[in-house]
Amino acid sequence: MSEVADKVEKLSVKDNKGQDNKGQSKKKDKKQSQQSSSPLYLEPQPAFLEERIKFFDELKAKYDAEIATREKKPIKITLKDGSVKEGTSYETSPMDIANSIGKSFAERQVISKVNGTLWDMPRPLEGDASLEFLDFEHPEGKAVFWHSSAHILGESCECHYGCHLSHGPPTDDGFFYDMSINDGTTFVNQADFGSLETIATKAIKEKQKFERLEMTKEDLLKMFHYNKYKVQFISDKIPDGTSTTVYRCGPLIDLCVGPHIPHSGRIKAFKVLKNSSSYFLGDAKNDSLQRVYGISFPDKKLMTEHLQFLKEAAERDHRKIGREQELFYFNDVSPGSAIWLPHGTRIYNTLVDTLRYEYRKRGYEEVITPNMYSTKLWETSGHWQNYKENMFSFEVEKETFGLKPMNCLSEDMRIQTDKGFLFLSEIESNWKDVNFATYDPESKSIKYSKASNFIVKDAANHQMVEFSNYDLAKADGKSGISLLVTEDHDMYVQQNPQSGEAPFSKVPARELVQKDADYGFLVVADESGSSSDAFAKTSLNSNTEVKTVGEYHGRVWCVTVPTGLIIAHRVHRGADGNITNASKPVVIGNCPGHCILFKSRERSYRELPWRVADFGVLHRNEFSGALSGLTRVRRFQQDDAHIFCTPDQIGTEIAGVFDLLKKMYDIFGFEFKMELSTRPEKYVGDIETWNAAEKKLESALDEFLGKGKWELNPGDGAFYGPKIDIMISDALRRWFQCATIQLDFQLPSRFELEYRSESNSATERPVMIHRAILGSVERMTAILTEHYKGKWPFWLSPRQILIVPVSPKYYDYAEKLKKLFNDEHFFYCDVDVSGNTLPKKVRSGQLMQYNFIFIVGAEEEENYGVNIRNRDIPEEQGKNPMVGVDSVIKSLIKLREEKRSDNKL
Repeated sequence: MSEVADKVEKLSVKDNKGQDNKGQSKKKDKKQSQQSSSPLYLEPQPAFLEERIKFFDELKAKYDAEIATREKKPIKITLKDGSVKEGTSYETSPMDIANSIGKSFAERQVISKVNGTLWDMPRPLEGDASLEFLDFEHPEGKAVFWHSSAHILGESCECHYGCHLSHGPPTDDGFFYDMSINDGTTFVNQADFGSLETIATKAIKEKQKFERLEMTKEDLLKMFHYNKYKVQFISDKIPDGTSTTVYRCGPLIDLCVGPHIPHSGRIKAFKVLKNSSSYFLGDAKNDSLQRVYGISFPDKKLMTEHLQFLKEAAERDHRKIGREQELFYFNDVSPGSAIWLPHGTRIYNTLVDTLRYEYRKRGYEEVITPNMYSTKLWETSGHWQNYKENMFSFEVEKETFGLKPMNCLSEDMRIQTDKGFLFLSEIESNWKDVNFATYDPESKSIKYSKASNFIVKDAANHQMVEFSNYDLAKADGKSGISLLVTEDHDMYVQQNPQSGEAPFSKVPARELVQKDADYGFLVVADESGSSSDAFAKTSLNSNTEVKTVGEYHGRVWCVTVPTGLIIAHRVHRGADGNITNASKPVVIGNCPGHCILFKSRERSYRELPWRVADFGVLHRNEFSGALSGLTRVRRFQQDDAHIFCTPDQIGTEIAGVFDLLKKMYDIFGFEFKMELSTRPEKYVGDIETWNAAEKKLESALDEFLGKGKWELNPGDGAFYGPKIDIMISDALRRWFQCATIQLDFQLPSRFELEYRSESNSATERPVMIHRAILGSVERMTAILTEHYKGKWPFWLSPRQILIVPVSPKYYDYAEKLKKLFNDEHFFYCDVDVSGNTLPKKVRSGQLMQYNFIFIVGAEEEENYGVNIRNRDIPEEQGKNPMVGVDSVIKSLIKLREEKRSDNKL
């Protein structure tokens, strides 16, 4: 019998006909705690399993035979430390090199990197190469490990359900697999998790090898004919006449570019975490699929720690605590806009008031600016050309207005392939068959693929998003975007796209831009403006053909250039008609308003630095599926501030921002780290100004943290100025970026900002510093909720004091104290006059996380005192010595003013 047949035990999968996920939710909940009634393996086995393996074995034998005929040559392998190993092409593998270093070393490595490209450890090298090894702690190693684990999950699901798999990628915290079971009539139940884990454990013990095989499109369609989802992937994403790879582990064979771990035995701990539903290709018009999430580790101890982390994170979830403490809620009438309840509003206002107090001490002036502006302002700032799809806009008296958007215009979307990067412009969810041409250095040929075949990095949200199901008009497979930028920023340029040979030459990108070459260079503008001028021609080749909006549908344009180089790039047309790059983050939402404030009258150097703060409301038109509690919303406020200063004042102002940042983060109890990003290859302004600014930032960081205690990120600054990013760590050691400090040489130029110089005979351009400490107040509230686990420090607590009278006869005394605490000293104090017993009242106050519970009875009333129970001191939960009210008030005022987190009087 076959390998699959050996695994089969008798049974059929239980069918839930006529139920969708919503309809079955109540029945499903009752079954959650039960064991799965389905046997471990589906019987009879689906015919496709055996057919698939048989076909794979046939093709693999041919492939291995072909590889065996290739000429074996001596090669040199250069390791990361500079040492050189000898090897033989098509024989020596990275695994061989790792084993030569040491067996334990080799076993710790997840994946290798050959000439900068991820490479299967057992796969033979094909020539001289640089070689690097990545373990599980490396981000790329972790992604490969979890990708391979997703295949093990897919194998388990096929064996247990006989399902048709869709896709199964790694995520930031594990992996998942989407599938259809019995044509969508059967649903995953939590009771199935144990069975899936059992099958996965068996596969892991078998140390199933991950085998790579390159297949043609025709063979792929034949192999996966039974699975309509794979057929659609293959048909849409793999151009005719090309090939891609599949990987096999045990009975599973899946369409995948890889690479993978050497074998399943590297996985030492595997767990199924949860399930949900999804739509094929993320489109609600498509089939509803079942999604199963999992996690895995190369060490069982790591799994134990992770599960404890998940448990703790769930208990700290700000959505759970927000519900329990009645802080905020959301309603479908305004998705993504938090409705702050009274106690949540107390936290919100305290955070803002704390910053306002610091602002007044530090010379900031707070302003209030409009929520909406004419698009004329957004065009000047660069928002409208690059960001309008994420803005809420509307028409008033035949003029278009836009609500202030969130901070940032994202960088050019970078499409990462296994050969390098493709760049394109706006990414939207309505593309389909756009072809992209990439150069394959191995075969020295062009390969075409669909846009949906790539993973796109959204720089604004710092997450990986897969885009698919596009409906843009089809592009000619011989044109498309034929720009490939490798990691060293070189370009492969097709000089003669009409010839069958398709020769390429490798040209540094900056050379192409800076010299008068024969290569066509086209910058594609945004959709704004009339169709006749929507594209601007800035080509180095005067014969470049420029197409306009009317000739294509969509926001990314496939424009033919005679010499073959095509760049889709976001740009901005300035007031002078020239094109200026606006592809990197440009402005925070309040920036344009502050610029027009600066420009509202003549300014003198004596007024600088001018520090202006704004808590204005911002909006971002997020997709509904991306909304998540307070961390991803449509309406929010930022502690947005800008400093307009002279170049000589940069160092002093940055030091002032550092001091404010440390003050606030010390109060919260956050650890933080800082990173300086410097001048990129393309930038605005003169290099002397950049160098001087970077030097001042470096000096400020050295003085603030000490030399060597901050990170340098060369070339990653925005094109308009260097920046400092600040990451904070919460109680669970999770890192978040909230604060940012950004120098801007661009926006003052766009708005033509000037001040009268000291000589009074000339005007000069100010430098603009963007800065935020909290970032979004909503997001910071979420982080703090989870950081404190709902146990708010006294100064920030929405429930500071609960007075509990021991009987109704002491209600009046309790109410008298409440009035004193609230009205005269502005504490948040409540009285429990319910009919509950004393222990129940105390317990209720503890659950709502009151910092202090004051018990009052005969002794307390007679002596004008209270009996204190401190939330954070277990030994003070019983009866304690009475304390006088006046003494308590002094201690509470001191605790609030010092903003301590220890809750000790």
